[in-house]
Amino acid sequence: MREQLRAAGIGPGEDLKGILEEHGFTVGPPGAPGVPPGPPPVLGVEVMDALESFIGQYEAGTLTEDDVGSLVEVLKQAGVSPRGVLLDVQG
Repeated sequence: MREQLRAAGIGPGEDLKGILEEHGFTVGPPGAPGVPPGPPPVLGVEVMDALESFIGQYEAGTLTEDDVGSLVEVLKQAGVSPRGVLLDVQG
């Protein structure tokens, strides 16, 4: 679709926004109201290991505030925003 828009001379801007909205798309930044979130980040081994450890400590009831801070730092270093819901724990 991107190539077809370029071939038609339609670039980023209000024209493209109008065309997309005309055809039923909601336009805005990922995660904005009505806009689906962007793709999930690709998590490296270090992040996955930190998450596994975090979950294990949570399940064992030994999770501390320092553990939470450590996980937040690992996420930040990996470029993952630690804001919002990170894990959905279902009992």
